[in-house]
Amino acid sequence: MKKIRIVCSLCLFLIAFILHKICKRNYVKNIESCYETVNVFSAVAQAKTKWSFIESIVLNVLDGSRNSNCDCCIYGYQGTPIYRVNAVVKETYIHNSKFTDLIARQFLCSVKNIGFRMVNIQLIGKMESCSISYNLHPVLYPEVKENGFGICAKIAYNYLNPLHLIEWFEYQKMMGVDMVLISLQSLNKDAYKVLRYYEKEGITTLISFPNDMPGKLDRGFKLKNWHYHQSSHDEQVAVYSCKEFFQGFAFVAIIDFDEIIVNDRFSEYTQILMVTIRRKTESIDTHRIWSKKGYRRISLRSHNVILHHYRDCNKLDMFPGDCMSFPKYTDTKMIPIMPKLYDRVIAAKKRCKI
Repeated sequence: MKKIRIVCSLCLFLIAFILHKICKRNYVKNIESCYETVNVFSAVAQAKTKWSFIESIVLNVLDGSRNSNCDCCIYGYQGTPIYRVNAVVKETYIHNSKFTDLIARQFLCSVKNIGFRMVNIQLIGKMESCSISYNLHPVLYPEVKENGFGICAKIAYNYLNPLHLIEWFEYQKMMGVDMVLISLQSLNKDAYKVLRYYEKEGITTLISFPNDMPGKLDRGFKLKNWHYHQSSHDEQVAVYSCKEFFQGFAFVAIIDFDEIIVNDRFSEYTQILMVTIRRKTESIDTHRIWSKKGYRRISLRSHNVILHHYRDCNKLDMFPGDCMSFPKYTDTKMIPIMPKLYDRVIAAKKRCKI
């Protein structure tokens, strides 16, 4: 009997040992390096008038991890003190996500119990230690502007015509825009001068965007470098950053540098929109919006709306040979403000020294 008890004890010990090893292996398997697999583009604090009332920081990322199981390390001035907290997934961009290696995602880090002003933040895996030697990102503190109008211009890259940029900015100023957020890639010298000028003027904020996008795919934002699935997620990271940066503004629009919103009376944007109820949208991407609970998103049919979208023929590679046969329109809406806008552009051009 004694031998049987010893054998049974050994069997139970071996079973427990094997189960422990299996559980440990599965646990370690699910723990990965967020430093190596998650690419942080921006970190934005909750919009508050005082930093001591901030309850959360949102990180806008391209996530290549398997489980999105990460922590946030938050640092004060000169790297101390340090606060570590679990990073919770706030929102995931699902468009084409099955076909992408890196998914646009937002992580939320709760900081309501923190007792110091947050300067830098870092995303790490559960088995990794907080260290100021790598992968630090500055915490951006968005402005609170209750009746403000902000524009997300997404990503500035490659060649942008500096005069067109000046015209675009001066028109936005005429329309009462308070701030333009731009994710900045590599840019030609004169266009960069223009952006720096408007940054010093206080109407734009520039945040860095990598020249070489992370991951295995060689891609960019020009038509010939655009990747059908992955590039939409790359672009969405800039939209996520914009959404968080302007959370303290009343109105936000996503407008590219080749787009201008024109109304017949040239009223400021806020005057047009003040007649509607605010805070209706839950989330946005470049082309769509998702409404909050209690509201409906309405799509108009083609016979209910007239929209003219002007582009150069040589950019329409998707319609080879057909471009010149498209209907042609003469839009005269901008003529009434042309002299005023022209004077503003010439004056700004001189100040930009281009």
